[in-house]
Amino acid sequence: GNSNLDVDVHPEYPDYYGSSTLGDNELNNIIVVGGLDKTGNRYFYSFKDGSNYGLNTVDIYAPGDDVFSTYPENYYVNSAGMPDGYDIKSGTSYSAPYVSGVAALLLSIEPDLTAVQLKECIIGGADSITIMVGENNNESQSAKKLNAWGAFKYLMDNYYTFDADEIYSIGTSSIQFNDEIQSTNDYSTFKTNTSFIKINIQTAGHYNFTAIADNDIKVALYDSSYELITERSTYATSQASTDFLCYLQPGTYYLKTNFLEEITGDGEIDFTVNYTQEDHQATRYLLYSSTHHRCVCECGELVSISPHTVKLSEVTLGIGHCMYCGARVLLDNTIVQVPWLSIQKVTVNGSYILPNGIIVLVDEDIEAYEGCTLVFYDKDDLPVVQ
Repeated sequence: GNSNLDVDVHPEYPDYYGSSTLGDNELNNIIVVGGLDKTGNRYFYSFKDGSNYGLNTVDIYAPGDDVFSTYPENYYVNSAGMPDGYDIKSGTSYSAPYVSGVAALLLSIEPDLTAVQLKECIIGGADSITIMVGENNNESQSAKKLNAWGAFKYLMDNYYTFDADEIYSIGTSSIQFNDEIQSTNDYSTFKTNTSFIKINIQTAGHYNFTAIADNDIKVALYDSSYELITERSTYATSQASTDFLCYLQPGTYYLKTNFLEEITGDGEIDFTVNYTQEDHQATRYLLYSSTHHRCVCECGELVSISPHTVKLSEVTLGIGHCMYCGARVLLDNTIVQVPWLSIQKVTVNGSYILPNGIIVLVDEDIEAYEGCTLVFYDKDDLPVVQ
């Protein structure tokens, strides 16, 4: 509700049925949602206009101020003069769908969650915040703020069960396995087109992951805290294949795969994982941004943040992958085809650095680059090769 009321004292229904003030009569399958403004505080306009609150009744808060959303009777029109079906609105009616959306995400991963478990994941993964409450918005109160990633991690730590065929131990020998993903084409509410595999790494070193499927796929590798290490996507007209190299310490990792397009029936992804003793100064590379990756020593210390490096020979339709962290890198087609228009730094063999820092290497320069002997010049001062 949006009446700026303390619903512990002035009950609103049906939310009060879930209030802890009811003791044993509390219904624990209800999530009561309050609204936040753009600064992360409780949505409040005046003593009669603001998100309701209540320490014992409101479970969680989510964005509810100036939310751009669908709207059936829109006052605005698009360039064609027709209602476009969108508007900017405020209120807890726009906060609750955020929580419903997170619930749907969790159910897409574990459809067997009960309502009580679903609520536990959402509340257990939420951020603890302090909000201002009261008729004049001048009192503080502890509260929870929706965190989709936190709810996901709570689910994985407490309710997701890996079957025996979803757990693999990998040492110094190569290993092959299949990831079978079920999918439907009946427009049902939840699509089971994604899966998780648990991997136990037994020996520190570099591991090369190769995935092959009949459809476009996305593969992501996470550490034991479900923090992203790297991800790769493939786009192919027939068989799709992708691979990436990571330096991994002994421990638990998670491999998430899904099809990028909806498929009919079951899909299968063939994985091969190879161990290599190549040290590369024991550095592992983590996805950082669209232009850079993190270089992390095997001890966990951040060594540097370096730009993505792409092989020009592997760039297709302006899309490449970083040689080190595996990130999908988008390159401008014009720059790739006619680099001299905007590139300042080049090599004598034709490698160059994009304005955003991404390094594009021709095959002849890769060995020198990895050996730290490759020299980039200003294009106007490029030496003439005799």
